Parts: sequence; C-alpha cells; structure tokens
Amino acid sequence: MYNKNTVELLEELIEPSTEQNKVECPELYDVYGIAHGKRVAATAVPTARILGLPEEKIKYAEIAYRFHDFFKRKLKEEFWFLPREELAKKQRYLIDHHASYSSILFAAAVLAADKNNPGLNMFKELNDNLVFKIINEHHRYYQEYDDLKSSSRIIDKKKLEYLALAAQILTVADSVDAMLSNRPYRSYDFSYDEVMVELKEKSGIGLDEAEQATKLKLDDKRMQKIREIRKIEFNPEVVRAFAKISFDNIIQIYPKKEFPNL
Repeated sequence: MYNKNTVELLEELIEPSTEQNKVECPELYDVYGIAHGKRVAATAVPTARILGLPEEKIKYAEIAYRFHDFFKRKLKEEFWFLPREELAKKQRYLIDHHASYSSILFAAAVLAADKNNPGLNMFKELNDNLVFKIINEHHRYYQEYDDLKSSSRIIDKKKLEYLALAAQILTVADSVDAMLSNRPYRSYDFSYDEVMVELKEKSGIGLDEAEQATKLKLDDKRMQKIREIRKIEFNPEVVRAFAKISFDNIIQIYPKKEFPNL
C-alpha cells in the first residue's frame, strides 16, 4: 500500500534526471513531460470525484494520469512538435500508438525500479489496479469501448467498468491540456469556451446558440471546420463532469492563460 508520496517516489526512482531534462528540453518537459502529467491529473482527479469514483481507485488512476505519456518523455525527437502532414510514416505510427508504448515502457520502468530496490513490489500493485491498462486505453474513442468490453481478458465487470471510466476521464483531461497549453505545432490558442465547444461537439452533446457562435469563431480561427464526427471521441458524462470543475481551479492550473468572461 502506498502513501500520498507514491507519485513522487515513482518520479524519483524512474526519472532521476527530471530537472536536467527540464533544462535541456523545456518544451518536451512542458508539453509531454512531468508538467503535462501534473496538469492532466489536476483536472482528471476532480472529474473522477464528481463521477463518484472511490478514493482508493482514484489514487491509482492518478498514477496513470501522471505517467500516461511516458513514451513521449523518453524521446527528445523534434517530430513530436511537427504538424502531422510533415511526419514520415514511421513517425506517424509512433505517435498513433504512443499510448501502448507508454504503457509498456512505464511497466518496464516500474519492474526495473522493483529489481533495483529490494523490498519494493510496485509492479504487482499497479498492475492489479489496472494502472498500465488505463494508460494503454487512453486514446480509445468512446464508441470503441464496447470492443474493449467484448475482447478484454478482464472477467470482473466492475474492474472493466472502472478501467473504461478511468481511461475515458484521462482522454478528456489529456485533450483539455492539449488545447489549453501552448503547442509548437499549432498556430492558434483555444479559449476555455472553445475548449468546451470542442468537447461537447465530439461527445455528441448539443450546442446552444452561444456555443454555436463560439464554434463558428473557432472554425475561422483555425481556418477549417471541426472535422466530420464519425465516431464519438469523448464520454458525454465525463465531459459534463469536467464542466462542473470550478473556474477557479482551471485558472490555477493554467495561470498564464487568459480566460475571457470568467
């Protein structure tokens, strides 16, 4: 059983060069590194509480939220910051499958930490509590979770429901951070209102008149319409729960961001 410093222990054992990496590659640290993981967890955890996940489950889900882009942290390649159309086929494959690679590499890093620190048995506990599986599933579209439920080897229905919900929360929080953070490959910024329109649009939640106007402004800003929604990407209940997080909390997470009308 871990105490409240579990995440800090993992960071100390797995990523001892964090501060050096922060200096050597600040963009990677902020966009895909520990800073990104902290921001994602800062919105994912309260969303999980609003949805009624037990604190014992949230404790482990938070580890997944903090380390979900572990694969990206290990690569300092410039292609993480290039527009998709400029990527080679191999690079696109790595990005498209980074959730699986992150799960595998993080599991391997935890195993190594156990081996190098007698008395630790973190891998079993994290594995039993589906931490690695949450990371693996966090880019699955909401409408694809029926496939997960039918193909998963997890027999316990409650565990499977927890895995799906915890991963869906991560999907929303990760997308929110991508929109509210500065990304080198994107020429425009999102306002909070535009973030909510994007989330609602891609979760099948209808837009009111004001949100429709915001959508038009967002289309103009990025010089293209939101792509045709072929699959619902986000769980609508998770999006509704995220919307209940207080604006004060959001502003604290993104202090450099200007939020009109807040």
